[in-house]
Amino acid sequence: MSMTNKRPILGVYFISGLLIMFLVRRLFEAYESTALIIKGMIIMAIGLLFSWIIPGKWWLLFCVIVFTVGETLVLPASDIKVSIYSRGKPSGAYFGLSKMSFGIGASAGSFFGPILFGLDGWAGFPWLVVSLMGASGSILMAHLKRKERRRQYYSAANHS
Repeated sequence: MSMTNKRPILGVYFISGLLIMFLVRRLFEAYESTALIIKGMIIMAIGLLFSWIIPGKWWLLFCVIVFTVGETLVLPASDIKVSIYSRGKPSGAYFGLSKMSFGIGASAGSFFGPILFGLDGWAGFPWLVVSLMGASGSILMAHLKRKERRRQYYSAANHS
């Protein structure tokens, strides 16, 4: 794909990200950050998974918007969750570790993405792989949420 073909995709991504940010702002006040991360990861996985189903630029642009909705939920919610974990301690180390793990994941994606797309065979395979990774991330976040609730329950029971 030449650079001129990527411009509409990037334009839709940037513009939809800005608009969606204003539309979902109140969700961060109404819902717990872990729940938003879980939902956002599922939405991103759906956007990635469905991008190969129907060939065509309009469908791809729609899938970019779907992915952007999920990303707009995940990124701020993950920063909120990191600040909660720091519990008043110097939060720079917590944010540094969080961003370092993001950097490692992004680097791995940049390395393995072209390999997946270079494989001959089913065109949906790379999209299925990244979608499954996103879905497994949301499952792990749901497990973390359950563990945190149990910890809060036992902590409250012990203080009563």
